[in-house]
Amino acid sequence: MKTKEELKLYFENGDKPMQEHFWEWLDSYWHKDEKILQTSLDAIEKVVPFLVNNNLQGSAIQLTVPMNTKKF
Repeated sequence: MKTKEELKLYFENGDKPMQEHFWEWLDSYWHKDEKILQTSLDAIEKVVPFLVNNNLQGSAIQLTVPMNTKKF
């Protein structure tokens, strides 16, 4: 996969990008209609509320790290 900087070089003023360049750019992003698999993410973060008798007492951040993540 190309980096953002490599993709930008295809579309500089005066350049004539080819169809393959456009496809590389398009394939580098997820479309809003595509589902993103959890296995594709480095980590998943969400806010977890603390409720007591339906009253919000506070919140915490829950971080889920995939099993295939390497530890250093």
